Amino acid sequence: MEKIILVSDATIIKRFQDTIKLADLKVDDYIVVIGEPNNAGQIEAKLIRLMPPEPKNALPKPFPSPMHFR
Repeated sequence: MEKIILVSDATIIKRFQDTIKLADLKVDDYIVVIGEPNNAGQIEAKLIRLMPPEPKNALPKPFPSPMHFR
């Protein structure tokens, strides 16, 4: 799923327990974004969590997978 994510100085970005910077995210990283949509359909991020990549041989899950950072 692709969405436009707006990040502010108040957005917290986490890798496990560590707080990281936006510049630490790389293309194709798996992320979960918690925030609120604005009137333009963009997500105003409050928290971004970097997730480990899904294994290549993983079975399909009944829930949506995390978004890719692009």
